[in-house]
Parts: sequence; C-alpha cells; structure tokens
Amino acid sequence: MPKLSSNGPTHRLYSVCKLKDGRSSWTEIGVAWPHKDRQGFNFLLTATPAPGGTFVMRRDTPESVANGDAQ
Repeated sequence: MPKLSSNGPTHRLYSVCKLKDGRSSWTEIGVAWPHKDRQGFNFLLTATPAPGGTFVMRRDTPESVANGDAQ
C-alpha cells in the first residue's frame, strides 16, 4: 500500500446513480491524495461502488462534508 500524506485527503470520491424519479443518489466511497509531483492521485476506497454508477471526485471542503456534496 502506498504511503499516504500525513495531511488529510484533498478530494472525496462518490458513486452517483440516477434514481427512477430523475434525481441522483450520491454515496461517498473513498478519498484521494495527490502525488507529490501532482501528476496523479492515491485512492483509499472505504465502500464498494454500486454497479452502473458514475464515479465523481470532488475537492474536499468543509462545505462538502456538511452538505454531503450532493449536487
């Protein structure tokens, strides 16, 4: 497993699925840290995404945690 930064993650990962009523369901599935050279990311998955969902990575902000980052 790659060594992760001692700082917190900079991004959160979500699986987004369309619901029958047209809305979207956002489920947080992990976090990400940028590589030191800023050319990629390390991911830590904390849940298994639902089949057919779209993966979304959003910058981690205090607002995203408070609001669940549901767009």
